[in-house]
Amino acid sequence: MIPPNVYIAFGVRLANCRIGDYTRIRHFTTAYYTTIGKFSSIGKNSRLGIGQHPTNMISTNLVFYKNNPISNKWVKPIAYEEYKPIHIGNDVWVGEASMIMGGVNVGDGAIIAARSVVTKDVPPYAIVAGVPAKIVKYRFDEETIKYLMDLKWWNLPDENIEKKLEAFTIQNITKTRLKEFFE
Repeated sequence: MIPPNVYIAFGVRLANCRIGDYTRIRHFTTAYYTTIGKFSSIGKNSRLGIGQHPTNMISTNLVFYKNNPISNKWVKPIAYEEYKPIHIGNDVWVGEASMIMGGVNVGDGAIIAARSVVTKDVPPYAIVAGVPAKIVKYRFDEETIKYLMDLKWWNLPDENIEKKLEAFTIQNITKTRLKEFFE
């Protein structure tokens, strides 16, 4: 089920997904077995939860292990998890045309640079880029990240967020500045 305050653009394909409040998914993105938290932004043409083929058999072609439109002559179904679920946290920005492979977890507040291929878990508030994606830096210092992770502002009622809107427009935020608004 998709909440009413979620934006899903034209051409988006979702299969077995859960989407959190205020999340935005741009044009022509595809997601399989994906959970996306609240307040996240998914860039257009992204691929989330991409399927995989077994790599430990003679052939990776599905005609040998899965019913398919080409041929079922040789199919001997095997237990194989083609689509591994992925989890994208709250307040995550996935840049345009990025790929996140199945089985990956992206932490709260993380940023995936455009056209990155994410093959491993991304820690909270990390900025990753590249093919394969690697940590470039963190958005904030450790103390501020810990404070944000404990705060979990994305779970606050809408009225509380509205009362603290000014906190969301301050650049170069620190734990000290956050405490002015949230304590």
